[in-house]
Amino acid sequence: MSFHVVQRLARSAHIPFPPAKLPLALRCASLAVALTPVAGAVQAEESTNLAPVTVWGTEVSSSSVYLGEEDISIKQADHLSDLLRDQPGVEVGGTHSVNQRINIRGLDDTDLDIRIDGASQNNFMYHHMGNLLINADILKAVDIQVGANSIVHGGLGGGVNFETKDAKDLLKPGRDFGGRLSFSHFTNDANQGSLTGYGKLGDSFDFLAYMLVNDRDNPEDGDGVENVGNDGKIKDHLIKLGYDIGEYDRLEFGYGAYRDEGNYTYRPDMGPATNTTIPGSSLPYPTEYNRDTYTLNYDMDRGDLLNMRVSLSHNVLDLRRDESIVSGGIIEGEAINSGVNATAQTLTEAFGLEHLFTYGSDILRQQGISYKDGEQLTKEKALNIALFAEDRVTFDSGLSITPGVRVDRYNLDSVNADKTYTELSGALAVEMPVTDALSVRVSTTQTFKGPELSEIFNNAGGTKTPNPDIRPEDGHNEEFGVNYFKPDVWGAKSIAAGVTLYRTKIHDVIETGDMDENVGTAVIDGYEASFKYSLTDLSLMLTYASMDSEVRRHDGSITPLDREIGDTIGVIVTYYVPSSDLTFDWNAQFVSEEDNVAEGSENKEGYQVHNVSMQWLPKGQLDGVAVTFGIENLFDELYTAHASRTGISNHPRFGELLLNDYEPGRNYKLTLAYSF
Repeated sequence: MSFHVVQRLARSAHIPFPPAKLPLALRCASLAVALTPVAGAVQAEESTNLAPVTVWGTEVSSSSVYLGEEDISIKQADHLSDLLRDQPGVEVGGTHSVNQRINIRGLDDTDLDIRIDGASQNNFMYHHMGNLLINADILKAVDIQVGANSIVHGGLGGGVNFETKDAKDLLKPGRDFGGRLSFSHFTNDANQGSLTGYGKLGDSFDFLAYMLVNDRDNPEDGDGVENVGNDGKIKDHLIKLGYDIGEYDRLEFGYGAYRDEGNYTYRPDMGPATNTTIPGSSLPYPTEYNRDTYTLNYDMDRGDLLNMRVSLSHNVLDLRRDESIVSGGIIEGEAINSGVNATAQTLTEAFGLEHLFTYGSDILRQQGISYKDGEQLTKEKALNIALFAEDRVTFDSGLSITPGVRVDRYNLDSVNADKTYTELSGALAVEMPVTDALSVRVSTTQTFKGPELSEIFNNAGGTKTPNPDIRPEDGHNEEFGVNYFKPDVWGAKSIAAGVTLYRTKIHDVIETGDMDENVGTAVIDGYEASFKYSLTDLSLMLTYASMDSEVRRHDGSITPLDREIGDTIGVIVTYYVPSSDLTFDWNAQFVSEEDNVAEGSENKEGYQVHNVSMQWLPKGQLDGVAVTFGIENLFDELYTAHASRTGISNHPRFGELLLNDYEPGRNYKLTLAYSF
């Protein structure tokens, strides 16, 4: 039983829960402080897992809902949208491999705290591409903070922590070495293969080596129109070396190399209608978008006295494109993030009360460098140093109160300013049990974000008008929620339900352009809900998310967030057949039309998408074999995700442009894998 489950079961029974081994403890501590009800209700459901869980699955935990590992491995995810769109309040825009954009409650990745194995991915590379390079296949866990619910994290709208697999999780009992071979064929239109080896040397050393190749062509949308400019290849490599220093301490080094190379269009975030209309936009531009991530993590477990993780990281994103046919040169942008994060927990008693302290520091140095033909054009940098501490105080009645405080000191050296901003933020959360099955939660968290570096790839730092009076963004997030979890009720193993209501307000919203400006205050209101009903071999989960946003601008006008998402209903049905070792899954999304759009813009069309999957994990002589078959977009729906480019633009030079980045049409997926 995982730490997530034990923690939630303890809370449902109002039992104070101590920290467990650090890597999971620190991740889950943020969920505890987040005080979001749906997570508490549904996470306990993991204790009733339906099918044997393949060790290669990805565990997705969220402060808005939880999906068990078996629900994720069956998806054959090759884009983050496959992995995360089930989560209420979460959307992933973009269809291209270089354009994976995570959206939480209408805020995009530049307003989120996104990390891979502790390494920060925050940057602003290029407005026609995303800022995150990752393949879902190697992920062990994804922890999503939906909304800013804890001063431990620095994102305005929440954060996402991606954790890659390691040898200790993959080795079968009693084995010193193991491996996995995998091949996938996607009819619309890609092939993917991976090779993994892992093992341990003695009692202290362990290692993992992983390699993946994804070779794809241009997919077709639901109308059969080819989405030109997707033809390329991804190579993803990961090496991990671990060393257990005695019983309570561990060192782990990781190196990840991600390479995305192909002949891509000039604007990969726009659909073929735009790319074939703008002169030169659909030409094949040789493009390389690469990530190199170095991490060194130290974990210490001293029980209740001290659990600590110290992470050192160095992350480099490099985007290079040959634009010789239009500009006579090779354009390149490099984003470098180097950081140190130290987070610790201590459980103690004082004045007859239990105190769970979470405290630490986060230091992040960012650099953005632009080049043309190898010659440096501009260089900007920023340094943020944060200290934080919070105390979850639990009373005998089960009531818990969590105050927290965070100090950020942000130094910016950019075209806008060479100045330092200092911000003190606070947080307060209360969780109160009403019955053994029902609890109520409320929280408020202040947020802060300094002005970001200029857009790197197109040398914005060398062309924009300076604004030395630019102010940082700050605000607060309030949430109220109720959750319910009851085992052995109404003929089910368990029933879980919950709802969260929230309001997020961000002052001095920064709008980037020819000159970065503070344009006003953004207000986001919404709610998220879920219901899960589990029998022995059947599970049904329903989710709902609704949001409404407005930016109250200084000029008196009111506009919505550009990437606002329509009301969304999610349905997941999973059925396990023990006699044949088969698991069946139906996953559907129903997204309503979004009419809260900018004046003069068309509404974002609603859509519904259905995905079905089947997975066979035989026992006996075929143990280790996994066969997964699925159909994405079963009914060949023509649609555009609301977090993607959508709508019509009347461009002064190119005329009327249809921007829709249409999702791929029907796609048959088959994966054959063998683990030993």
